[in-house]
Formats: sequence, C-alpha cells, structure tokens
Amino acid sequence: MILKKLDVSDVKKIVLLHDDSFPDFFLTTLGKPFLEVFYKSIILHSDGIAVGIFENENLLGFAIGSCKKSGFYSDIFKRNFFELGLYCLPSLIRRPQIGKRIFKSLFSKATSEDFIIENATLLSICVDPKQSKRGLGALILKEFEKEASPKEYRLFIAGDGNLRGFVVNSILQYELKKTKYVGRLKPEELVGFYKNCDIALSTYSKDSTVSMPIKAFDYFAAGLPMLNSLGMDLGEMVQKYKIGLNYKAGDHNDLFNKLEFLSDNPKILAGMKENTLKLALNFDEKDIYKEYVEFCEEVLFKIKSV
Repeated sequence: MILKKLDVSDVKKIVLLHDDSFPDFFLTTLGKPFLEVFYKSIILHSDGIAVGIFENENLLGFAIGSCKKSGFYSDIFKRNFFELGLYCLPSLIRRPQIGKRIFKSLFSKATSEDFIIENATLLSICVDPKQSKRGLGALILKEFEKEASPKEYRLFIAGDGNLRGFVVNSILQYELKKTKYVGRLKPEELVGFYKNCDIALSTYSKDSTVSMPIKAFDYFAAGLPMLNSLGMDLGEMVQKYKIGLNYKAGDHNDLFNKLEFLSDNPKILAGMKENTLKLALNFDEKDIYKEYVEFCEEVLFKIKSV
C-alpha cells in the first residue's frame, strides 16, 4: 500500500469511490460532473489538502480538506462559480428545494466543529466499503494530519549588495518571523553558519547568464543539497550527481513544491547530502592545483617547441 498526496489525475478515481461509498449524501446527488469539479478545485487550491491510499494503483480511500478553519467552501464556489453552478442546475430543476441547502453549504463561513482538527478542516474521508476492517481510515487520517501540520521552515539570507535595504525592509514590513538577514559573513563564520542549514538556495532570474556561481563550491564543501534555478553547468551537475533539485526560474510555486518534497522525504535529502560531499572531493585545492600546474606546463612545452 502507498500513501501519497492526490493530484488532479486522481479526480475520477476519487469521484467513483465517493459515489460508491456515499450514494445518499447530498453532494453525491448533484452528480459526478459536479463532484469532479468540486474535488479538482480543492486539490488545486493553495489551502487544499488531499491524501489517498493506493494498492496496485487502485484508490482504497482518501481524506480531503483544507488548512483553513472556515470559509473554504465559499471560496471554492466563488472561484468555480460557473462550472459548479452549471452542474448544479439539473438537480435544482428537478428539486428546487435544494437551492437553500446549496446556498447554505457553499456560502456559509461556518464549519462544523466535528470536522476541525488541530491545524485543518476535514471535509471528506472515505474508505472503500469492500476494504473494511483493515484500519485504512486511521492510516489516511494520520496522513491527513501530517499534511495539515505547519512546516517549520526557516530562511537565512547572508551577503550584501544593492538589494540589502529591500531585504531588510521587507522582513520588517511583512513581519517575517522565520526569515533572518545575517549580513555579510567571514569565511570562517560561514562554515559554522552552514552547519545549521539543511538546504541551500541557488536562486537566479530566468535571464541570468551565470553558469557556475562561486557559492556553489561553498555548498559542495558544506554538504548542502541545493534548490537551483540555473541551467547550464550547475543545472546539469545538480541533475547528474543528484545533489539537489532544479526548479523553474521565477516560479515560486515550483520552488516551494521542491522544498516541500525534500522536507517530506528525509531519506532522499540525506542521500543528496552524501552525494554533495562526495562531489566536493573533486574540487579539493590540492587536486585542482595539480591539474592547473600540469596545464601550465603543457602550455609552456608547446610554446617552447614552436
């Protein structure tokens, strides 16, 4: 069995399982097209949480909700007003009396306390009726709570430059409690600083012409896997030697998703740290100096032989 986050490719399986498990539920009566839009919109929402349990690619159960404690239904409906409204229409024509219930469910900002856990609101939990007595519900709920738990990321920014004022002012203006600007650090200070870090950032604009930044060698020596937006030399090394993950330059969602992936997979992150340290040995000063001397001697030999 595999527990994992659900994505839009799983929507049809979610709807089929919902339809089989809750034939008499109000949302079920609105039809499968409605449910497909509804669940898809939750999965795509930045506050949405969706986890499932699979066996042989079959969805056995799921838990879906939001890290918001109220107002999520109304937000979903406002963002998908025309699609959800269109699929509600046949049910409204057949049973006009359900209009009041739809309005109450989708526009109310209240949420039943029974569905609120510590960090999120659980909107739907479902297990295949044929898979009862396997304890799947408890596994799914535990995974949901794990996804709902706030990530304890801390961002440290070191260095100096034209954007120093912007960085300092932004931290103060937006009260970024988990972001700290430490200024310009000496080499010996950087060594101690890196020991407190897990992941390094190599963030550049998509128009950058940088190929191999100096700081990358510091990251290698510290055994820090990196999230990198550069292509060319560094991008190829990150991918080839598995020393981090490349993300699309300028795409903060892609950056966060890659960060979340490493945070959720400590074994993969640990492997990348080992790979980074191994790669650093290729840039040992003695080996580099030897290669440099050999190169210079070869050049001199060719000059003399002319």
